[in-house]
Amino acid sequence: MSNYVTTITQYFHCIKANIPTIVCVYFGIVLAHFICSNVYPIWCCKNTWYGFIMTPFMVVTPHCEALRWVMHYTGEQIRNVWLWIGSYLVYYVTSSVTPYITNFRTNEGPKVEEDDTINEDDTDTDTNTNIEEKLNNDGMRRRTRSTAYNIIDANEI
Repeated sequence: MSNYVTTITQYFHCIKANIPTIVCVYFGIVLAHFICSNVYPIWCCKNTWYGFIMTPFMVVTPHCEALRWVMHYTGEQIRNVWLWIGSYLVYYVTSSVTPYITNFRTNEGPKVEEDDTINEDDTDTDTNTNIEEKLNNDGMRRRTRSTAYNIIDANEI
């Protein structure tokens, strides 16, 4: 018997060391939802004529209300996890994957400019529409070119 307890303890420590706590909490919530969802029809509203007659009396009992609360609460938590995962994936795709797709479509790499300082007497007009002029903290105008890879904030230069 102690051999089994030792083996189970070793497995538990291995799982605890390798799986994050949040994953264990999520599976605990899923397990509680599964158990309560399957116990509720057995205890509170049986699928018989007698269960149909007894349902108005059984659903107000404390254990049935507790089962309904657990089902509702855990269902909301599972939904929130899926919303969080979906939001994170949208953020990841838009911030990390989109520049690679843009690079693949245009077949260009990031553009780096040598000197982007504009002097007062510089009258060179550039026809490129994605060049912006901004005033930095030193009072000098800076010209920045925005691309999918290199968006420069003139205030941070």
